[in-house]
Amino acid sequence: MSSDRDTNSWSRRLAEGLYAYRRWALAVGLVLAGLAVGPIGGIEVDNTLRRYMVEEDPALESYRKFQTTYGNDETVLVGLQRPSGLLTSDGLALLRTATERVRGIGGVVEVQSLTTQVQIQPTLAGPQVRPLVPPGSLSAEQAAALRRHVRGDSALARFVSDDGTMATLAARMPPADRLKGRRGAILDSIRHRLQPLDASVHLAGIGVILEALNKATTQDSALVLLAALVVIVLLLGVFFRRIGPVLVTVGVVCTATLWLMGLYGAAGKAINTVTLIVPTLILVVGTADCVHLLVHAAHLPDALSGRERTIRTISYLLFPCAVTSLTTAAGFAVLTTSAIPIVQDLGLFSAIGALGAFAAALIGGTNALPHAWSTPCRPGDGGLDALLEKTVETGFRYGRVVLAGAVVVTGLAVLGITQLTVDTNSVGYLYPDHPVRQDSRLIEEKLGPYAPLEFVVRADSTVLRPDLMRAVRAWTQRVENTDKVGWHRSAADVLHRMQTALGGVRRVETPQQLKGLLTLGASHSRRLRELRVHPGRLRVTFGIPIQSARAVRATIATVKEAAVALPPDVTVEETGYLPLYVRMTHLIVDAQLRSFGWALLVIPATIALLFGGLWAAGWSLVPNLLPVLLTLGTMGTLGIPLDIVTVVIAVIVFGLVVDDTVHLLYRYANARTSWSRTEALREAARRAGRMMCITTAVLAGGFLVLALAHNRSVVWFGLLVSGALVAALVVDLLVLPALLASVEKTEDRSAEDG
Repeated sequence: MSSDRDTNSWSRRLAEGLYAYRRWALAVGLVLAGLAVGPIGGIEVDNTLRRYMVEEDPALESYRKFQTTYGNDETVLVGLQRPSGLLTSDGLALLRTATERVRGIGGVVEVQSLTTQVQIQPTLAGPQVRPLVPPGSLSAEQAAALRRHVRGDSALARFVSDDGTMATLAARMPPADRLKGRRGAILDSIRHRLQPLDASVHLAGIGVILEALNKATTQDSALVLLAALVVIVLLLGVFFRRIGPVLVTVGVVCTATLWLMGLYGAAGKAINTVTLIVPTLILVVGTADCVHLLVHAAHLPDALSGRERTIRTISYLLFPCAVTSLTTAAGFAVLTTSAIPIVQDLGLFSAIGALGAFAAALIGGTNALPHAWSTPCRPGDGGLDALLEKTVETGFRYGRVVLAGAVVVTGLAVLGITQLTVDTNSVGYLYPDHPVRQDSRLIEEKLGPYAPLEFVVRADSTVLRPDLMRAVRAWTQRVENTDKVGWHRSAADVLHRMQTALGGVRRVETPQQLKGLLTLGASHSRRLRELRVHPGRLRVTFGIPIQSARAVRATIATVKEAAVALPPDVTVEETGYLPLYVRMTHLIVDAQLRSFGWALLVIPATIALLFGGLWAAGWSLVPNLLPVLLTLGTMGTLGIPLDIVTVVIAVIVFGLVVDDTVHLLYRYANARTSWSRTEALREAARRAGRMMCITTAVLAGGFLVLALAHNRSVVWFGLLVSGALVAALVVDLLVLPALLASVEKTEDRSAEDG
């Protein structure tokens, strides 16, 4: 280890080289920042599930096959609410107008409403297909007859509320490859075209929720970054009491963020609810390096020249700052082992950003530190130093009590972890008063559940068998009788209604008769057209509430359990969008276990390698596991699930909190050559404690601004990480001294016994 006065070490020579080429490095850094502006402008926001899964994932492949066969299962539900009712003559005219207006929007593949439904009537000339709502204006008697007919048919009743004040239009979206980037414009067009009508317009659907998350992410990406920068400036202003070092820090972290986001955009990556935190992460990580450099320079003798002050600062802090940057980068990089692509992106680019922030701090430091205006005001012997000293002394003096308390807290944290759940809920990310969430709730209250849960029924030869159609209808009815499903829809239902409408004119007893009925209705029913094109499979859709992935998984299990009564040659497979959603819970568990497991290996191993001894790995591991356990335990106690955002929290916390410990251990190792363990730690805490407090305040404040986000999971992430950082500081200054005191007493007793 080198000291402040060591002028012959490798770090001294490297610092001199960095100083000599500082202006060239600054020029290159500014050019790279300028080049990054272009790619940053091309970064999109995308929260679709395809960003969450690898290309070869079986669930994603199944979904793509489903879309190839049946088209997109994403439907926008448009609820038209009119206090005077929509099953009246003028109400039905309004509904017909709305249907035509939505149908005319580019990108809408199909629109279903009461006015698009047909009915089959037996006549002397044979079965005739006629529109449910006759063209033109309806008389009061016709409207009343239609109301009775709709309320008596469960398939039609889904299109209108029980009180008749709300009716729905179902607008089917184009396939995913044609929908990319167009969803928002389509939804805006629907609202715009329906706004002049004499009815309030409410939109619901999975795509509507995803678009709301996209807009929230777009707003948050700018809001959170700006707020974090403001908080950093204010906190540094309080600690530094001089504008120069604040401007240096802001310049460094903004440059590092520009580098990273330029690379992110050049790689063709999109911002989402997970990678939203990347810019803020780099801002706070880069600030920590700057704080250590600037505060250390402020404590050097005033008589030093600008060159000597810079070289001594860089020489002394090059090793610990490099270690913290490498351990942080290593911690972030383990996220690339996740099976979730956006978590991989978070890990990769955060690791690159941490190293870039270190490089930017060195460039900024070597160019700014020669000037006296860049160093903070030297603090006096104030209350903070006294508080730090008392905290460390408490750890030494009451070591057993402190360690006992740490054990109790750890036990409570573990108890909380046992209550931790894994789940994800897209609509739950939005606050209850969000318009999209309110519309979703209103439509579900008025019209029932609307999220489509898709299944495909396959038989060995063909599904066009009367016995199979009857078995499918019995199966779907059993499922609907549970509290998991609100409605079901399949070609079997359409064929049954046709048969019922025809009465005794045609009884379907053979496959040939079934095919005849299929031919009759195929031109008016998409379900029958799908069955005629693919006679080996039958699409069955259940309507379920918008809910969490765990609840959807339970519903899928219920549906499949009820399918055991189907003929033995029949298989039932869940498909469509929602099974992808369920797949996320498995990927989240895998990501948490895999990434944190690797972090427990990689970060201590990196520290041991760089410090040249296992002792450093051990001392860094013990105190920094407690904040992670506390964070996870708090989540379990408060009922905060591990979801697609919070899944990375353990690794992020572990990668961040170890930094202060590294700086403390670095100074401890230097002091250990002259003092005992306890005295060495006192000296280390005296020299590093203030900087640790400043960096903790800045990091916690930077993450705390995530509470301004519109995504509830991002808010929890920010609050939990901020709390973990503060807890880590307390552990470093209280629990670590207690551990060292305990070890020293044990060694003293062993020496006496010997």
